[in-house]
Amino acid sequence: MRPFALAAVAALFCFDVRASETENLRGLRTFLLVVEPPSAAAIKCGFTKTWLTARVAPVVSKAGLSLVEPENSPDGHIEVYVTVLPDCSASAAIEVSTLARIEKSGRQAMVTVWRAGGVGGKDGTARNFDGLAKALASEWRSVNQ
Repeated sequence: MRPFALAAVAALFCFDVRASETENLRGLRTFLLVVEPPSAAAIKCGFTKTWLTARVAPVVSKAGLSLVEPENSPDGHIEVYVTVLPDCSASAAIEVSTLARIEKSGRQAMVTVWRAGGVGGKDGTARNFDGLAKALASEWRSVNQ
């Protein structure tokens, strides 16, 4: 991860991202955005599917990642997750997965090739998702532009 993106995310909340995953984003151009349906507790705290989509989609689109519908055979999936505690603090994650061939069997499977996530307080959750989306955008640009 580039130092400026890492610092931006680190300033927002506790996170996890593996720099070795950046190269896995090379060549992936089109993505299906998959927002996991939030739990009733998450919705009560304001984390609706629409809210989650609005936090991630504009950031990655602006960076040049193309969001497409499933019928357009995307190169990968950007998956967005949120889990909340009773006080509405949230665990946030963004994962990128793509279809890969298993060498031994020759079969294909969806595998996670990039992940960032962390935990933040209720007041910083919007910034948390913005930071995660910006980290993905920065990492993707570093190997695709």
